[in-house]
Amino acid sequence: MIKQRINSKITTKIGLFVAIQAIFIVGSVILSYFESQGTLLGNSVNIAGKNRFLTSSVLLQTEEYFSGFSNVSAVKAAMDNLQSNLLILKEGGRASVPIELAPLPSKYLHLWDTINNRWQAYKEFITNNIIKPSLLSLSPTESLVTGNGAKNESQFMASELINLSNSLTTDLGNDVKNNSQNLILLEMLLGALNIAILILIFYLVRKILTPIFALTKAASEIKKGNLDVSVDHKGNDELAMLAESFNSMASSIKTHIERQEELTAILQTANKELNKKDRLKDEFVGIASHELRTPVQSILGFASLANNGQIETKEAYKGVLLEAYRLQQLTTDLLDVSRIESGISLTYAMERLESMK
Repeated sequence: MIKQRINSKITTKIGLFVAIQAIFIVGSVILSYFESQGTLLGNSVNIAGKNRFLTSSVLLQTEEYFSGFSNVSAVKAAMDNLQSNLLILKEGGRASVPIELAPLPSKYLHLWDTINNRWQAYKEFITNNIIKPSLLSLSPTESLVTGNGAKNESQFMASELINLSNSLTTDLGNDVKNNSQNLILLEMLLGALNIAILILIFYLVRKILTPIFALTKAASEIKKGNLDVSVDHKGNDELAMLAESFNSMASSIKTHIERQEELTAILQTANKELNKKDRLKDEFVGIASHELRTPVQSILGFASLANNGQIETKEAYKGVLLEAYRLQQLTTDLLDVSRIESGISLTYAMERLESMK
C-alpha cells in the first residue's frame, strides 16, 4: 500500500503543487527579507544624515557659547546626542520609537572609524577649549586656543566631520538605490514566477480534470443507452487506468447486451416454432381423434348389427377385425410420431399391408 502511494501519479502531481507553493512561499520570504534589509539600510541613511544635523548643532552651540548666548551644559548635551547617534549607527538598535536599525555593514566600518576619529578629535578640542575652561572659571578667550582661532578651528573640524558624514550618507544612499533596483528586479522575477506557477497549476489541474470530464460525459451517454462511447486518455497514471477500465466495462456491457439481444431473438424464434408446433399438435390431435373415432364407430356398428341379427356373425367378425387392424395401425402411427419427436429413427416395412391383401 505504501509503495502504491509512493508510485501514485496523482500523488506526484499533488506533491508538485505543494512544491510549487513552497517555492513561491520561500520566494516571498526572501523578498520580504530583502525588503526589510532595504528598510533597515534606509534607516541607516537617515541616521547617517542625522550626524550632519547633530554636528551642526554642536558647532552652533559652540559658537553661541563663544558669543555668550549658550552655556557648557547645552554644548555637552549636543555632544552627547552626536556621540549616541554615532554609536547607534554602528551597532544598530532602536534610534527612536518607530525607527529600528541593523548594525552598519562591514564595508562602511572603515569610513565610520574615520568619522569617529574626527569626532573624537573635535570632541577633545571642545573639551580642552570650552568645557575645561568653564570648569576652571576661565572665559573662552583665556583658553589654549582663543578668539577667532578657536572658532575657525571648530568650524573647520565640524565642516570636515560633516563632509565625512555626507560621504557616508551618499554611499549608504547609493546602496539603498541599488538595493531598491535589485528589489524591483526580484519582484518582477517573482511576479513572472508567480504567473508561470499559476499557468502550470492551471495546466496540471486541467490535465487532471479533463479525463474526469470525459468519464462523466461518457457515463451520461451510457445512461442514455448509447454504448458506442470510449474515453481516450493516454498515460500511465490512475486516471488512464480508470479510463481503460471504463472502456473495458463499456465494451463488456455492449457485448453482453448484444448477446442478450441475440439470445432474445433466438428465444423469440424458438417460441414461434413452439407455438407453430403447438398448433400442429392441436391439429394432429384433432385429426387423430377423428381418425380414431372412425374405426371405433365402425366396430360398434358391426357389433350392434351382429347383436341384432341384421348381419351374419362371420361378416361382422371380418368387419370388426378389419377396423381393429385399422385402429391398431393408427395407434402405431401415433407412437411413431411420438418417437419422431423424441429423435428416434424409424424403419418402415410394408408386410402388414401385404398380409391384409
